[in-house]
Amino acid sequence: MTSQLGSYLSYSRNKLSINLKGLLFTKKAATFYPGIGSQKNLGTKGKYLYSTKKNPNALSIGIRREDKNIWERRSPLTPDDVKRLINETGTKVFIQPSTNRVYNDLAYEKVGAVVSEDLSVSDIIMGIKEVPISKLIPNKTYAMFSHTHKGQLYNANLLQSFIDKNIRIVDYELIRDPKTGSRLVMFGKYAGYAGMIDGIHGLGQRMLAMGYNSPFINVGMAHVHPSLHSVKTHLKELGDLIIENGVPKDFGPVIFTITGSGNVAKGAIEIFECLPHEYIEPENLESFIKGYDGSFKYLNKVFGVKVSAKDYAYRISDGKFDYNEYKTNPELYASNFHEKIAPHTTVLAHGIFWNSKYPRLLTKEQAKKIKQSRNGRFKLITISDISCDIEGSIEFTNKASIIDKPFFYYDPLTDEYHEDIKKDGIQIMSIDNLPTELPAESSSNFSKLLYPVALEMVKNNFDNEILKNSLIAENKKLMPEHEHLYEILEDAKKNSSRITVIDNSLKKVLLAGSGMVTAPFIKYLENQGNIEVVIASNNRKEAESLASNFKYTKVYDLDASNSEKVDSLVADSDIVVNDIKDRGGKIKSFISWCGGLPAAENGNNPLGYKFSWSPRGVLTAGLNPAKYKLDNKIVEIEGSFSFEGLANRDSLSYVDVYGLDLQELDSMLRGTLRFKGYSELMDCFSSFGLTGSELNSNEKPLVAPTVLDAFGTILQKNMYYKPTERDMVVLNHEFIAEFPSNEFELHKSSLVSYGTLDSKTARGETAMARTVGIPAAIATKIILEKPTTAKGVLRPTIKEFYVPIMKRLGQLGPEDSINFVEVLEKHTPKTIYSNSIVSKI
Repeated sequence: MTSQLGSYLSYSRNKLSINLKGLLFTKKAATFYPGIGSQKNLGTKGKYLYSTKKNPNALSIGIRREDKNIWERRSPLTPDDVKRLINETGTKVFIQPSTNRVYNDLAYEKVGAVVSEDLSVSDIIMGIKEVPISKLIPNKTYAMFSHTHKGQLYNANLLQSFIDKNIRIVDYELIRDPKTGSRLVMFGKYAGYAGMIDGIHGLGQRMLAMGYNSPFINVGMAHVHPSLHSVKTHLKELGDLIIENGVPKDFGPVIFTITGSGNVAKGAIEIFECLPHEYIEPENLESFIKGYDGSFKYLNKVFGVKVSAKDYAYRISDGKFDYNEYKTNPELYASNFHEKIAPHTTVLAHGIFWNSKYPRLLTKEQAKKIKQSRNGRFKLITISDISCDIEGSIEFTNKASIIDKPFFYYDPLTDEYHEDIKKDGIQIMSIDNLPTELPAESSSNFSKLLYPVALEMVKNNFDNEILKNSLIAENKKLMPEHEHLYEILEDAKKNSSRITVIDNSLKKVLLAGSGMVTAPFIKYLENQGNIEVVIASNNRKEAESLASNFKYTKVYDLDASNSEKVDSLVADSDIVVNDIKDRGGKIKSFISWCGGLPAAENGNNPLGYKFSWSPRGVLTAGLNPAKYKLDNKIVEIEGSFSFEGLANRDSLSYVDVYGLDLQELDSMLRGTLRFKGYSELMDCFSSFGLTGSELNSNEKPLVAPTVLDAFGTILQKNMYYKPTERDMVVLNHEFIAEFPSNEFELHKSSLVSYGTLDSKTARGETAMARTVGIPAAIATKIILEKPTTAKGVLRPTIKEFYVPIMKRLGQLGPEDSINFVEVLEKHTPKTIYSNSIVSKI
């Protein structure tokens, strides 16, 4: 029996016989769904008694820790409903520990749940968002929003894993009333709440960026409010400001257009109605706008327009509308939303279901015409795309935004996207997990709706009509109504080669390691859209912590010595000075200095240095022998700290790498920069024997294997970057070029980048991580855009890479804080070297 339960009784549930003699009989009021649970009408609408006996063989439930992103704080079952489930059925509930969940672990422990990292002891595992493939436990029942039943290409691998791992998958989105098809378990209304709140917040910011103060600037994002009640109270106070002072005249009248009639729209309307408002019928909107004369009666309130398909969809043949025909044959219809509604809208809260058969609500070309109109600057300011159908109903919603960066901008006149609130464009909010901004209330509501279904799951009643219809896969195959998805899975397999990727699917990048430089690398690629990063690391905890900050990032365990695993990961991924020569010149001198240092204000120790990478690497950098060429002489020095600028290892080994000719070169030097006094102090440390790298022979355990490692550990403990301190990277390059005409050119290039401080966490990104990670990410994006014929490990010394890399580095925004300057000086043979750094070394 135990082994059968562990496999969710998939092969024996119809023959199972359980002796219930002597078990307690309990009753409890609960929400009733037709067809779920035994019921007895109590005469109260929607309330019934469950007649269930405590069952020692009830299937157990595990509630997983959400890890898709840092904002996901919801839970499928609240502590109160867990308590109720345990009392009614005698089931065991395991809760995966989480410091991020809106209900803490203790709240679940108090009601009888067992806090356990290991959920393999559970028969049913529940969560909210998709589970990373690597964390799926075979032969289990999972319940989640899987985002697979519509054939979503980006989750094709997840769907395949359900089949391969013999997982029975219950999708909340498919839990529906058998008669009406209406969803029974959803967060929809809370998406509407948060979507409208965030839309009002965005409107206030956008107006301010356009030069207008408004009452809306006083509204924060939904997540900054402790409760829905507090939001509503605040909005009513803001309404008093609108009544007293009005909205900016140039934007008047402010029109909120709300599309849809489902739970999303109902939530959005409920928030909208907290403001002083008046509704306009869609057919009267144009004449209402024409009547606007700037008077205060148009400014001391906001105006709402409720829009459904009948208000903009029309049959192409005769201009009429038939709802049933529209639902069954939407290809017969077109939309005039861009003519009838959109030109007069200030804020669009969009909550209509859409698929590719239906006409789009708004296309790029239609948005362009609106913005080209006489008053276009003050219309269609903000779109709160709550539905978040990528390139769907709103064609120019090209990505899902995140709570950290909720808004991006699309300029229809140039067909360009950007994130600068001051530049022209339509503000778009397309967060795809809006309910988590109101985690306690949305979880409580969801849990109440889910409870009757969870009860049937615990009772192993998967033959129940509602529960059975919610299944996507079972017994290593798709359910009959989802068998059409086999075609999607087959296409996904065919298109999983290294280079050829379906345009609308996520391109996959394998990132080996999860160290300091990886965050800027992933951040850059995430902002490009349609790219999934797979972190392969032997430090799973570090990798998962990093991945939790990004939407399309997964984690795999990687032992670099396991060549088969490495080959498999690489196979599943799409990626893992010549100008002078072209003009007939030759490089005579190559001098390069670079340094990763504390920002000047933070270099507050005798060494003027702090560690942002391996302390051992920092110490050995000055101990390694150095070799370079200076003024036509080969110089070799023993490892020491004799220079303020340290000659970095063997500079001459880079001659071939850079495509240079040693015989033509007068000077070739690569060096490391340090603040004044560093070299002298490190030389003293070396004299004291603190940089010895010989292994110790002590039998007792040591702090470190060598004196050097122990010294590095001590330094790192005392010379680390505090949360409020930042680093900087300084690069300075100088090249001398000689041309046949006996002319010389002195090329100087310098780069300075400072680390950033995050205003929320006080710890942002180091300059070292950004200057390494972003160029690597740009190179990755270039390869994904235009596959190269080059194979293997590639250096950025190939022209097809470094030219576009340099160009895109120059296009980075100020938020990336990488600034570089290039200078070209013309010289004669007499002046060239006196103006060169060579003369100063």
